[in-house]
Amino acid sequence: METLVRNPITANSESLNLKEATYEQVREATKGYFNRAQVIDPQGEVTITPDGLINGEYRLTPSGFSSLCTYFKVNANTIKALWEIDPTQMTDLMQGRIRTCNNGTKLRNVRLLTHGDKIEGFATERYGDIPTLTVLDEYNKINPEVEYTRVMFNGLRSRFTTMAPEAQQIEPKVGDVIRVGQDFQNSQDGSLCFAINFILWRLVCSNGMVVGGKGLESRIIHKGNHALDKSIQALNVENLDLVTLNERLVESSNIFIGEDRMEFLYNKVFKGVSKKFAQRVVTEYDHPTCPSAKAGNTLYDFWNAVTHQAKFMGDDQRKAERFAYNLLTGKIPVENNPARARTAIEV
Repeated sequence: METLVRNPITANSESLNLKEATYEQVREATKGYFNRAQVIDPQGEVTITPDGLINGEYRLTPSGFSSLCTYFKVNANTIKALWEIDPTQMTDLMQGRIRTCNNGTKLRNVRLLTHGDKIEGFATERYGDIPTLTVLDEYNKINPEVEYTRVMFNGLRSRFTTMAPEAQQIEPKVGDVIRVGQDFQNSQDGSLCFAINFILWRLVCSNGMVVGGKGLESRIIHKGNHALDKSIQALNVENLDLVTLNERLVESSNIFIGEDRMEFLYNKVFKGVSKKFAQRVVTEYDHPTCPSAKAGNTLYDFWNAVTHQAKFMGDDQRKAERFAYNLLTGKIPVENNPARARTAIEV
């Protein structure tokens, strides 16, 4: 007598983790990993057997099973629990649900998101694939000098965290931003959108410990034929790479605001954001909350105060982050700095 598998989940997702790696090391480690990812059109034929096989050849991972149940509008936990009691009956129930879902329209439009012989997700024909390796290669063209501080793959979900080389010329105080980086995530199983954030690596202890804070997030959903193009555009924010941003940090530390600094602060802040945020920035600038920090007098000190206070702004956080980013990237003209005539630095 044949023994039935009393669990529809018969495979586990693969995983891979790297730390402090170069682009070449990341590329070598993932060679072949994502080449097995495919978007398959089953031509409207989806069958499931009591042992959890889809179309007689594909095994379900936990992510794939959850996606299957979500796609055909059944509760994953309920189906799994009942499957352990009677696999044959649950197979018939699921097959009936698949056949009748939305009068067959949803079945005709289904796509299988596979990794080798494993199904990691289900999607509609409108799903727009964003290949992780393509995104990684494009990112490297913009930021060839960054270090990949953390790389994580779980099935077809991925996340990369990068850090630009340290701006050596800055002598930071505790609480100051000393490096910039980025964090981007993607999936090829339909579970996550493509998202990219800027990271500000802030010195939090005199022993050199840094902590990253994310902001300015851009998100692209996996939908339509142009999803990949939109993701690549998101990587090219203002055509500004992380090394250049680090150089701006150094430049801004040498631009002194001078005697008219309060006029400069109020004019720049109140034009850019809300009065509440402006007041917090001015207070932070004159009376830093970090015990070892001192009131500054440079554009770098001002930018530091802006980024430090942005995370406390709730619904206005994104606007405050964009203001800080624009300040660092020169969107607020240095020519308007009251002390520019008294500085010897050309920017």
